[in-house]
Amino acid sequence: MLIAIILGSQMFAQIDSGTYYCNDIYNSLCEDQIVIHTDTINGYAYLYIDQYGIRIKNYNNIGYYYPWLYIGYFVDYQTYLLDNGDKIVLAPEINGFYHFYDRQEDEKEYKKLTEYHNVQKKK
Repeated sequence: MLIAIILGSQMFAQIDSGTYYCNDIYNSLCEDQIVIHTDTINGYAYLYIDQYGIRIKNYNNIGYYYPWLYIGYFVDYQTYLLDNGDKIVLAPEINGFYHFYDRQEDEKEYKKLTEYHNVQKKK
């Protein structure tokens, strides 16, 4: 019982629940795990985070809620696996998140990446 409580608390201790804001966003196309093209996105995003998942709300849309599971470190980053196979990765070097999506046959290979730089928690 104690082990289950400890593991459960570790799983949700990685990102604080709350509302986050970002207006420094980039979409990239990747090939063989290398970014080959990046576009700057004009606009903003709200990221609503709780222990069970994340809602990504861009601009004026209602967003989409992704249930997630913390899977620990993946390629040296704290990583959450979303229910659709996407990954959210904590990226301290950009003070934000990487959202990997459009997964290929190899689960490590994603064709697209959205970077949320300078993410700020709303108070």
